[in-house]
Amino acid sequence: MRLSPMKKSATEKLDFDIDFSNWLESGDKITDASVLIDPVSSCPTADSVELFNTIVKIWISGGETFKNYDIKAVVTTQSGRIIEVVFNLRIVGF
Repeated sequence: MRLSPMKKSATEKLDFDIDFSNWLESGDKITDASVLIDPVSSCPTADSVELFNTIVKIWISGGETFKNYDIKAVVTTQSGRIIEVVFNLRIVGF
């Protein structure tokens, strides 16, 4: 599933929340999440990933100004579902 694009500057460290509640059955929750960033050359860093029942919070820093990156989050739920979402992250200049 592809999500709406996001933006940040190269110097910012920001959190990006992904709400998976529309893909989960009632009572199901996220138990594991991983993040991949493409391309890996001069890419931003996923500093940490936090889980909140149906929400994944990804803290991202760095990246090269005026480049685009695909951020992919893969989650596993308590019921055994594996869900993959991708959003484009544009590193903007000021």
